[in-house]
Amino acid sequence: MGGLAFTYATGEAWPDKLFALDISVPNKQIHLKGLPADTIYDSGSAASFSVDGKDMRRRGIQFRDLDGYQISQLQHFIRNHTDR
Repeated sequence: MGGLAFTYATGEAWPDKLFALDISVPNKQIHLKGLPADTIYDSGSAASFSVDGKDMRRRGIQFRDLDGYQISQLQHFIRNHTDR
């Protein structure tokens, strides 16, 4: 509930400070919009590989000041669509 980590291809601009994150899973018709988050770390991926010539990085984020609706939506997403 506190945050998440993901791998992404370099070349995408990511803010270093507070930002809003959307989580979408189109085939499950899930869209969590505007979750306030802050970057905790951003580093080269342990599994060094490239996708379409772009290096991969790993970013960890922490959610900040979620409102009641966002908390409820995030709990539903975790319960039903993740391998906890």
